Amino acid sequence: MNSVTQEIVELVGRPPSPIDAGAADAAEWGCVEQRLGLRLPPDFKQVLSVFGTCTWASFLHLLTPFTSNENLQLERGAPRALGAAHCVRRQYPEDIPFALYPESGGLFPWGITDNGDTLYWLTQGPSGRWPTVILQARDPESERHNLQMSTLILRFLRGELESRILLDPFEGVRPMAEHSWNRTGRRTRACS
Repeated sequence: MNSVTQEIVELVGRPPSPIDAGAADAAEWGCVEQRLGLRLPPDFKQVLSVFGTCTWASFLHLLTPFTSNENLQLERGAPRALGAAHCVRRQYPEDIPFALYPESGGLFPWGITDNGDTLYWLTQGPSGRWPTVILQARDPESERHNLQMSTLILRFLRGELESRILLDPFEGVRPMAEHSWNRTGRRTRACS
């Protein structure tokens, strides 16, 4: 387990039986990556293998290839998000000043929020170093964070991420103030 994933575990605990986890080194990942046409970041695979399908702070959801939840299924949700972004960019190119996958170095979605915002990797360079771009749902605002996905999640949970889009809904309250796993392995309030 990498150090950032370990810090997330220390912050929120480790679920005894993660739902729809998939293993970080599973052959299934190779099939998923082949279908998507890109190699996914190692920290993404590791976070999913440890936590599975999880809602961070009852707000931030990771897309995963291992869930049956239509809204969070990576191979279904990513094309929907990209399709919407392509439509917006065609009408308002200044609102999305980034290439979009499958364009070279294009944005590829990895998460969504309850507000409808989408978190994308900027697929430039090695996947282990992809930064995140957040596109706000009902506003042309975007943010670029030069952080790996797992580091962005950790800073978000601690309330340390400089992000108006992700932290404003929490009005200055640390998002992970009440996050934990109960003894039955079910997630409590912040991760449900």
